[in-house]
Amino acid sequence: MNEQDIRYRDTLGHGNGGTVYKAYHVPSGKILAVKVILLDITLELQKQIMSELEILYKCDSSYIIGFYGAFFVENRISICTEFMDGGSLDVYRKIPEHVLGRIAVAVVKGLTYLWSLKILHRDVKPSNMLVNTRGQVKLCDFGVSTQLVNSIAKTYVGTNAYMAPERISGEQYGIHSDVWSLGISFMELALGRFPYPQIQKNQGSLMPLQLLQCIVDEDSPVLPVGEFSEPFVHFITQCMRKQPKERPAGPPEASVGAESPGLVTEGKPARHTVTPSHSHTVTPLRCEQQSFAGPGLPRPHLSSARDALPGSRCASLARMKPSPPPVWRH
Repeated sequence: MNEQDIRYRDTLGHGNGGTVYKAYHVPSGKILAVKVILLDITLELQKQIMSELEILYKCDSSYIIGFYGAFFVENRISICTEFMDGGSLDVYRKIPEHVLGRIAVAVVKGLTYLWSLKILHRDVKPSNMLVNTRGQVKLCDFGVSTQLVNSIAKTYVGTNAYMAPERISGEQYGIHSDVWSLGISFMELALGRFPYPQIQKNQGSLMPLQLLQCIVDEDSPVLPVGEFSEPFVHFITQCMRKQPKERPAGPPEASVGAESPGLVTEGKPARHTVTPSHSHTVTPLRCEQQSFAGPGLPRPHLSSARDALPGSRCASLARMKPSPPPVWRH
């Protein structure tokens, strides 16, 4: 794949790591999403990044965004992936709990698949969870390339607001840190705002480290009493325990730490239940298809046969108009 074959159409969004475009691939006729990232790196590092990205061709999961290829043009890398016409979850603001249940199933399955390949996501957040009108939910922008992750970190200064406390503190991290990011992401989607009121993410998720010190120092936020079902509250509480080893994690064979770049020659099949991988007593965190569907919640309207596909609750979400941005009052 090369730039001569790409026809850029619309700008889909600007992230802290680059700009994403909707594009047309002339030879295949496919519509793509192309993320373009400016990097001030050597030719040798460019080659290393391209080598590390090779593992993306081997990722085969319906919960992970499809990868078509990548290329460098001068100091820009373009990463070409599957286009998801519903966009990312961050634009929908507050999402009903019964819809979040379906989304959680897909996201946990996607993470578990990555962990089974010894790949940490490293950047779990609503803007990296994509939906389409077929009702599918897929993860994108996971940290398969250590060199790319490090190069972006050097180019775009700031700390990710969804990072676990141990990552903000500069400590060793692993699967448990992805789990924290999962919990804080779903709490935000449930509340329609970031769980720490003193942190306002108006300009993206990267911000000065000192503004995130509250995540390290304060107790974990909790959901309002009586507004959510017990299983959903349990899910969030387990994910957002301050001590990493008290959080659920993936199966033992998925164990991987920050020192592991996530590049392996083979991986075991993913398991779709998140269970503890340590001796601390924690109830296994199961994401069942009907999880979090509290009593009295209406079944989403099915307007056509296509809506009845697996994941159709998410199809309804993708057809919703995004909520207007909140008005911040001082």
